[in-house]
Amino acid sequence: MTDAMTTKLTDTQVISEHRDARVLLAIRDEEIRKDLKKSFVKKDFEVNDVQNVWEVFEALIDYTFDLLITDSNIPGTTCEELVKYCTKRHPAMQIIVIAHDSNISEAVAITKLGAFNYLDAPVDTKTIISQARTALIEKKDKLIKNLIPNMAINKNIFKFLPNLDVIKKLGTGSTGIVFQVKKNNANYALKILRSDLAPEMNQLQRGGRFLSEAKILSNIKHSNIVEIYDYGFSDNYMPYILMEFINGKPLTKIIKKNSINLKERLKIFVQICKAIQFIHKNKVLHRDIKPGNIMISDDLTVKLTDFGLAHIIDMHNPISEIKISGSPAYMSPEAFSETDTIDHHSDIFSLGILGYELFTGEKPFFGNNIPEMRHSICNIKPIAPSKICPSINIEIEHILHEMLAKKPKNRFNNLKKIITSAENLVSTVSPKKYKKPKGFFGIFKRKSNNWA
Repeated sequence: MTDAMTTKLTDTQVISEHRDARVLLAIRDEEIRKDLKKSFVKKDFEVNDVQNVWEVFEALIDYTFDLLITDSNIPGTTCEELVKYCTKRHPAMQIIVIAHDSNISEAVAITKLGAFNYLDAPVDTKTIISQARTALIEKKDKLIKNLIPNMAINKNIFKFLPNLDVIKKLGTGSTGIVFQVKKNNANYALKILRSDLAPEMNQLQRGGRFLSEAKILSNIKHSNIVEIYDYGFSDNYMPYILMEFINGKPLTKIIKKNSINLKERLKIFVQICKAIQFIHKNKVLHRDIKPGNIMISDDLTVKLTDFGLAHIIDMHNPISEIKISGSPAYMSPEAFSETDTIDHHSDIFSLGILGYELFTGEKPFFGNNIPEMRHSICNIKPIAPSKICPSINIEIEHILHEMLAKKPKNRFNNLKKIITSAENLVSTVSPKKYKKPKGFFGIFKRKSNNWA
């Protein structure tokens, strides 16, 4: 990295270039969506496109976007509910609504909720791109306000932590916003509290909850878990966590790119299992296992991240009474229940969903909204992985089958057998193509008869 790139950035430089911006297009008309995407790409925007509200939620689980452009009548929810969700969960993301049946009351409502603009359809592409650029310029101020309440806009948002050179924003997690920073020529990740969370609590209370992640991680040292170097409160009571910087990609991108072979997928899966097994041995539940929280370096080393929802297991009450508030597409059946309790078996179920997606490229459960997703996870049998990928190893199919059992008692009690079997497969399968043997190691010989 050049010296010019490591110069300390001012608050006006943190996020102002649209060339670095990620745009999510939620447009139901396919032709319009494709044309708009093509126009944005020509202007050097990075664009993802979806056509219903559940696909919006799915995209926001795995990626951080700077701008959402959506139809007012996007299928799956009302425009107001979508804007309300996005401004709460992604406060720094700008939102432009294209209204097909515009009315003043809706325009006022979504503007009050925090949308950047409400444009009457039809609207030409040039106008939309112009509005997008204006929204991204204002995004910088919005980001600063959500990081540090009541701080003057013209102050450097990182002034409270000296000797840090801010390189760029990396993304938004369940509890904070993460930046790549440099200190003494070494790269780190700096996580700062999202002030929009728990507004009923004061800064110190929110900070204490935020720093619980750092307290948990500071006692966990493992090669496949992100390392914490420093945490605490700054002089103005801003909570922060300084952690290991991972030069790599989230597992989500690797799955979608489909560029690695079975042997490499197995190596990744083994490392994830080892990380989860280690935190369980240390009486910690992760509670938000998903591809977006798994970073993969160029040499395929795994780093488990984002312990913002993690919970310490009570030794006197091994089953936690605290409900999971993770990502719906990766939640266990009991996590949706108001009466069931959760324990490490819920993490294993979430890991089973991740593993299914890693080996097949598809999620095992589907829904256009949270109730439909809940019904799918709690009641529907997934399609057998071998029906999606005929060359998938039968041993892997048996592993995933038991991990995805609806009842916790029918799942693995820990990950030891899974790790042993997957490690044996790594040394046996061909790196060039999938092989489908008839059960190598005798651990999972029974037929997986509960697939759809």
